[in-house]
Amino acid sequence: TTVFWILQIVSALLLILLVIIHSPKGDGIAGIGGASHVFSSQKNAETGLNKLTMWVAIVFFVSTFIAGFAIFDTIRFINAPVYTIGAGDVASAGALIFLASPKERRLSLPNSSFLIHQPLISGVYKGVATDVEIFAKEMEKTRAKINKIISEETGVDLDKVNQDTERDYWLDAQEAVDYGLVGKIITNRSEITTD
Repeated sequence: TTVFWILQIVSALLLILLVIIHSPKGDGIAGIGGASHVFSSQKNAETGLNKLTMWVAIVFFVSTFIAGFAIFDTIRFINAPVYTIGAGDVASAGALIFLASPKERRLSLPNSSFLIHQPLISGVYKGVATDVEIFAKEMEKTRAKINKIISEETGVDLDKVNQDTERDYWLDAQEAVDYGLVGKIITNRSEITTD
């Protein structure tokens, strides 16, 4: 879209990239997010700079974990330091994306909320019994992968994460800091220190 390309031009001039992920539904944002990350990584290589800072603001992201994993892996793939900033509801796959940055680069605004849970099935899944069984096994594998990432990135014991994500588990910003999801709560730009 036009706005996306304008952001890219501004980003090229400032040597920073701000990606705002706001997707109440749909996975198209994964492509935009991935393209943005590849752009910044390429720009970093072209300029020869070691530091191209990227800011990813996550605002009310509820989509599939497939899209979440795509963005998570892309953030981890690039060379640029990435800061994730939670604003509003950082929910479901948004919490997974949020964890892609190291803890010291995971920031939250004071009134943000965080939701971790097991993957959901949206809509009605149709198929023969064997296909439903295959799908259920895949969902269990996805759940195990998500919980392992949450445990590794927060330092919370895997058994506790498994228990917490059995149902919706909401945390306010301070609870998210205590849980290990968030590194620091910020109220204005001056509180951010870059490496």
